[in-house]
Amino acid sequence: MQCLQFRFCQIAGFISPFLVGSIKDKNGSTDLALYILSAVLFLGAVLVMRMPDKIGDRQHAAGVRQPSNLGSPPPKT
Repeated sequence: MQCLQFRFCQIAGFISPFLVGSIKDKNGSTDLALYILSAVLFLGAVLVMRMPDKIGDRQHAAGVRQPSNLGSPPPKT
């Protein structure tokens, strides 16, 4: 999974300067390009926050105590 994430980061790092440059050439300003990049970053943050918490589910299944259940007795084995 981490390799896939790095691949998308590398693609974005390669493409975004070209997009900013082409939008600047057409409009004469980088404002629109930066607004578009900001919108894409915001959309990505919203999508990440909506993802289920797989790590928390895995820790709960392994019996790791979460802060929300510190007052409850440990799980029976």
